[in-house]
Amino acid sequence: YNDSIQAQKNDVCRPSRYYEQPDNGVLNYPKRACQFNRTQLGDCSGIGDPTHYGYSTGQPCVFIKMNR
Repeated sequence: YNDSIQAQKNDVCRPSRYYEQPDNGVLNYPKRACQFNRTQLGDCSGIGDPTHYGYSTGQPCVFIKMNR
């Protein structure tokens, strides 16, 4: 996982705005995902403390992945 790869391959989507991608009438038109940088997770990102994820302070992080 790499923030610079996210910037290269994914679109910048603004928070609180619906992001719609047109299909342009082309069969199997490739869609792009929104960028997601680990830094947005703060202490739960694993960047500063890659092994504890909040367990050392008694506040474990919980991640939920939702697909649409």
